[in-house]
Amino acid sequence: MLISVIIPAYNLETKIKRTLESLLAQTYKEFEVILVNDGSLDNTLEAAEHYKSLFNSFRLINQNNSGLVRSLCKGFLSSSGEYILFLDGDDYVGKDFINNFVNEIKSNKESDIIAAGFYYHYMKSDTLKKFPLKHGVYNNSEILYLEKTLLIKNSFSSSNTFFVARRNKIYKRTLVGKIISIYEKYPFFEGEDTYFSLLALNFAKHISVLEKTNSYYYCIYETRKPQSFDDDEINNLNNIGLFYSKLKKEGTLLIHDNFFDEYAFFFVLRKITVLLSEKKFGEAKIFLRKSRLYSHIKKIKVNLMKPKNIFWLFLVRFRSVFLMKIYFYTKLR
Repeated sequence: MLISVIIPAYNLETKIKRTLESLLAQTYKEFEVILVNDGSLDNTLEAAEHYKSLFNSFRLINQNNSGLVRSLCKGFLSSSGEYILFLDGDDYVGKDFINNFVNEIKSNKESDIIAAGFYYHYMKSDTLKKFPLKHGVYNNSEILYLEKTLLIKNSFSSSNTFFVARRNKIYKRTLVGKIISIYEKYPFFEGEDTYFSLLALNFAKHISVLEKTNSYYYCIYETRKPQSFDDDEINNLNNIGLFYSKLKKEGTLLIHDNFFDEYAFFFVLRKITVLLSEKKFGEAKIFLRKSRLYSHIKKIKVNLMKPKNIFWLFLVRFRSVFLMKIYFYTKLR
């Protein structure tokens, strides 16, 4: 059984070596690597070239900078595997990563998607945090539950029913082909993983979520350039809402009514967290106001009595700099 591993890469010369070394160490050998160099300005291409001869099957695609969506499309169209895995070029996997999925496929051939938990690797402190998923088997109409809980389950934190990213799953080729056909027709360049996962849930007929956590290591690099946000960020958020509304109205994408409110929460939370990490409390307060996040939160159906949820409700509703500082000192330091 041939497995295709698709790796999009942009300016990852210092990280791509570990990614490829982790694939060389795989115990399962029937796989091909398709690495798409998306117009990197550093030596990513040269680093990847070094590994071509070390794999049984390695395809290196070099393209002008076109973004993640087009890189994924190009990688898939250049692949030939019966099943598809996606690996980010700055992450890595354990030696049993592919084999664990293959063993599940052998006893579960009807599944279009098999999902598993993964690990966060915080690079600055060199610590691992497991993110397990809740075991479940979903067929046809039952998959609607995974769509409704894709972002939020019962609190303002990432759902553990399926998880929104591409990386912790293996997909049948036929399913990815359907996803890519929409990706190419309606390319979108913000929140690509969410878009991909929604399409996957729309097309899949059978999904298995494993209790076992597989050895995918999602690397969190905690050093970044200082950032600030302006009205373009709000425009991006509004455009995302219009995009999903358009696809839902056309029948291209089936999503529940409050999906965009949930997406808006995580979109703003991600931006706010960056601002707070840089102690830009004033900018965070302005961004909270302009994003109208409180109006989105009121539509999200979660257990509001949980302490974490109550904290976020107060922070967003009153845009309190005091609460922002509490969040900074307890969560970000």
